[in-house]
Amino acid sequence: MRGFDKWEAYFPFYERVISRIRPGSTYLEIGVQNLGWLEAFDTERKFSRCVACDINPKVAEYAKCTRFTDVIIGDSTSDGVYQQIASLNEPFDMIVDDASHTQHDIIKNFLLYFPLLFLISLARTTTLVCLFTNSSHRWLPCQRWLQ
Repeated sequence: MRGFDKWEAYFPFYERVISRIRPGSTYLEIGVQNLGWLEAFDTERKFSRCVACDINPKVAEYAKCTRFTDVIIGDSTSDGVYQQIASLNEPFDMIVDDASHTQHDIIKNFLLYFPLLFLISLARTTTLVCLFTNSSHRWLPCQRWLQ
């Protein structure tokens, strides 16, 4: 059985977001690792098309027994992987990016994949749960980066 590793403090946030998703929605997860997010939070199976993207080639094999309908292997920040995902011609109702945790990659993925979100489902971008450091290595909330 696959496990998943998510901070328990985020569970109410995930549950609130999932409660707003309508049946037949589309889902993109970047950085799937153990492929457990869908099983843990989409118990009502609201997502009909689920796309996984991970840099680890083993994910393609793991995903065969899951609800993921498409698996893309590669670096999500690369143009080639972005083109593969964009070529699915699918506006995503939800995108979860749990891949690289470096500032550069987080920002690049946000800028690349945010336009692929279905406009009706856009939530408050200020609710992003992440921190960045400035040049003096002090922690700044994301909200200041997005202003």
